[in-house]
Amino acid sequence: MPSNKKILISTYTYLPDIGGVAKNKSTLVDAFLQRGYEVIVVTSTRGDLSVVDDRYEIIRSPNIFKLIKLFFWADAVILSNLSVKLGWPVIFKKLYRAKLGLCHHSSSAFENKKNGFLKRFIGNKIIKESVHFVNSKYTIQDGGGFFKTLRAEVTYPIASRKEIPIEVASNFKNKKNAIFVGRLSKEKGPEFLVDNIDLIKKKLQIDKLYIVGDGELIDVLKSKASSEVIFLGAVPLSTVYNAMDESEYVFVPSIWNEPFGNVAVEGLTSGAIVISSNNGGLPEACGDNAKLFDFKVDGSFENALVCAKKMRDELLESDISREDYFKAIAKHLKQFQASEVTGVMINSLYN
Repeated sequence: MPSNKKILISTYTYLPDIGGVAKNKSTLVDAFLQRGYEVIVVTSTRGDLSVVDDRYEIIRSPNIFKLIKLFFWADAVILSNLSVKLGWPVIFKKLYRAKLGLCHHSSSAFENKKNGFLKRFIGNKIIKESVHFVNSKYTIQDGGGFFKTLRAEVTYPIASRKEIPIEVASNFKNKKNAIFVGRLSKEKGPEFLVDNIDLIKKKLQIDKLYIVGDGELIDVLKSKASSEVIFLGAVPLSTVYNAMDESEYVFVPSIWNEPFGNVAVEGLTSGAIVISSNNGGLPEACGDNAKLFDFKVDGSFENALVCAKKMRDELLESDISREDYFKAIAKHLKQFQASEVTGVMINSLYN
């Protein structure tokens, strides 16, 4: 354990935002606090300034002098994606001691060469000076030659649970229906589910599909949806987890190449059968414990539904199969644990 334990987490999005990056960084903060680190978060996300967490400080939209001061305060600075707005103090790197880590939640850093001169200059400085923490093997692959001369480590997003909770496992037989959780946008695939609700109901033998989230497609989806599709809107995370815990199936029908896919991991920890597209980093998030489908292959989605229903039935019928399944989920989740992820970060930053 290094003696220097002051971590500045610089993230363009943070709580109360509900996106994957905001949640990931909140979980990372908790993980470092548990290790005994002093943490400050700096973010562009505005929020209710009266809402505070006594364990650490959140500084929102700092002025230039405050941001420089924070970089000098820290022993390590961990940046989220290539955010020049919050990372520009790197130009003073020779004057402060902080180690730099750049978390890749997407391919944003790969696009730095398209920026204007000043952003490109600062971005290149951040890229050169940082240890790179990448959210999946897929993202490294997606980078082409980007990481060839850089120090890069795969650090998966931290899972909120280490295993399927006992209370969820004991309620396995009482779970009902299916759920989608995510941004209601084209690339996330909710429209695909609404368009295929009859097939979903028939093959999974469910009554309802719950859709949790908000976004630009909400009006389109509501206009197309049948009465079996229930919209819950944007709700607190505790409500999301409860809804997933009560569901038989969790859908992750991403049309685009998801860099990772937190909701797939959360679906597994809820004891639901995850039905996911095979795009991007989703196969890494799911491991061998979900049913994947390929949008480009006719009948693939229907086959995934059939296999998911068969899997659910087998787990309901056999206590031994169910116990083995829970163990497999716990084994898969080990790579997403706080101690594993922060351990890789600490070793990479200080060694």
